Amino acid sequence: MKKIITYILIAIIMTGMTLPAVTHAEGLCSEITLESVYAQGTLCVQDDERKHNSVSVMEEGFGKADSPNNDGNVRICYRATITKSCKEEMGKDKLTLKVDKDFSALVKKCPGNEYKCQKVTVLLGQGGVSLIQTYVGMIYRWAATMAGIVCVLIMIVSGIQITASGGDTTGVEAARKRITQSLMALAVLFLSAVILYMINPNFFTR
Repeated sequence: MKKIITYILIAIIMTGMTLPAVTHAEGLCSEITLESVYAQGTLCVQDDERKHNSVSVMEEGFGKADSPNNDGNVRICYRATITKSCKEEMGKDKLTLKVDKDFSALVKKCPGNEYKCQKVTVLLGQGGVSLIQTYVGMIYRWAATMAGIVCVLIMIVSGIQITASGGDTTGVEAARKRITQSLMALAVLFLSAVILYMINPNFFTR
């Protein structure tokens, strides 16, 4: 009999502890905050950052974060979406209707398997000009990296063609011309980077 009473008391206590959480999860949709829904994940952009910065979200997840802690002007985040039960008030009579609503937020990492997560890139800036500068910097770094890789591959392939030409002067001249053009392209790329750094030393670190 004592064990039965003990089990009943434990059940009552556990019910009392979980009741507020259930009530909060099924409260009015307007009262449920993203911070409470996404308690397991860290928000990518805090409220105070939104107040003092312009925020742009690139849905394709282009580029990479410019800070190891993912707290710089360029951030790799996840748009996490989860479905929660809540209540909505309908009509003049304030009729309450229980619905399942999707809540989305930008978080630094996917909170769990029950969430639908999409990788996005978030840009922060003091204004529109700052956002454009950050975006142009991302495109330049990506394009410069791709151009450098292509130039190196062309020189490697051309070197192999010269080695395997077997005395074909036409093929040798064409391969040498490609190597020269690749070296000139790398030189122009390097000079452009130097000029951009002289104009703005933070161009490659923002």
